[in-house]
Amino acid sequence: LRSLLEGEGLKAIDGYAVTQDNYPIARQALVSRFGNPKRVIEHHIQAIADLRPNRDRTLRELHDELVTHVRSLRALNRDTLGNQFASDIILTLCKRLLPKKILSLWEDKILESEEDPNEVETFFVFLHK
Repeated sequence: LRSLLEGEGLKAIDGYAVTQDNYPIARQALVSRFGNPKRVIEHHIQAIADLRPNRDRTLRELHDELVTHVRSLRALNRDTLGNQFASDIILTLCKRLLPKKILSLWEDKILESEEDPNEVETFFVFLHK
């Protein structure tokens, strides 16, 4: 089981010794943590909220991390597309992570553009460039 996991899944069973007796216990720990869609949704939202500005992280890395969480939420039927309130919240959380210079470029771009400034996808396209 351990060889099939990585990241959060591996951390979830980290304290269990690799024994036959611990297999069902470790499996249940994974099911209870990741088998509940509401918990997984909460995890992705919390992960976005917990992100902090980081000078060592490139914009590409920030983009990739944010997109991963938003795509995961989409896969769980929590899409920001067509949900303005969700989009506003995610966008607010994301913009606070930008260096001031990049945030200023984003704001200038939106002022000059016909694009929806509250659309998460517009923001991700901007970050990707």
